[in-house]
Amino acid sequence: MDPSTVTTVGSRSDGHVRIIAPLTFGYIRFIDSGVEGKIHPPAADWLLHNPEANQAEFDTRLRASTDSGEVYIHYRGRIGLDDAAKKFLTFSPEASTTEFGDAYWVMTPSLETSDERLKTFEDVQLLGQGRWIVDNNGKGVEYEVFAVKVGGLTKP
Repeated sequence: MDPSTVTTVGSRSDGHVRIIAPLTFGYIRFIDSGVEGKIHPPAADWLLHNPEANQAEFDTRLRASTDSGEVYIHYRGRIGLDDAAKKFLTFSPEASTTEFGDAYWVMTPSLETSDERLKTFEDVQLLGQGRWIVDNNGKGVEYEVFAVKVGGLTKP
């Protein structure tokens, strides 16, 4: 995430703050199938920060390309704004990688694709959890996503 591209729209009448953060780089990876893709603009997180509850709702849309087609992903979710999240979102040099489950961070992605290897994910409910990543490439997020099936969860 590039801080120079983030836009804060301002406070609504209820005190919630709208923030738009373009996604400037990234990738998608489906572990079981081995399919990978690169994220391309336009892509953005549309956050609605609730300072009173110390959490944010997000609505994210992105496009990625694989070696066999295009993928459109839309997901909504919620994140608790703990100390790690605040450091990350304020671009603090103290921001660091977190582990899945360290914070309340859930999302429900849906997928549309022309890549035949991923078509099955268009017709299942997906559920994921997030974490912060800080590495040599910069700062980003990683999601662990599961397909909800009768009797349990499976990784796509």
